[in-house]
Amino acid sequence: MCVDERAYYIILRRRSGGAAISFNVGSLGDAAALVRLKGKHMPEVFSGLVSHLSRRGSAVPLRVTESEEVYSVREDLGPVVGAYLLMLWKARNYRKWESFLVQLLDEKLPGAANAMSLFLEAAIDYSKATRGQERRRRGSSLSRQALDVFSSVLRQFAERVLESARATSRPAPA
Repeated sequence: MCVDERAYYIILRRRSGGAAISFNVGSLGDAAALVRLKGKHMPEVFSGLVSHLSRRGSAVPLRVTESEEVYSVREDLGPVVGAYLLMLWKARNYRKWESFLVQLLDEKLPGAANAMSLFLEAAIDYSKATRGQERRRRGSSLSRQALDVFSSVLRQFAERVLESARATSRPAPA
């Protein structure tokens, strides 16, 4: 599945057992969930993500009910959002990565948004290659192996990009 030719959706589902965010690619009626995150902080993560995207005109509400919120993500940012959510897989501190997202959306990290899109493509390719090695999981099209590998790689990438941005923004010592 090539992420360049699709529509992108972020969905928050609230259930009695908790909440889940999914990043879906495809047509609204037939979209595949690439990444699915569950946990008690998901409503907060979703709210922050939608808020940051909406301020930039990059998220459009399609359906908002008490149990489900569905937003369409602007096509050029869809892969970036997907990679960001992939980065949050097994992250312990979601807030830590919010500044990275904001700087990506504000285009303050040259080349990083494109790299994030490429990481998502690579995760999809890797998942296809490793899919036969594990049982099909519910909720996500990416294999567990791809989720584990690329989430940690993306967090390391984000840390290095932020370090580099801080280093270049500091005045040179006199």
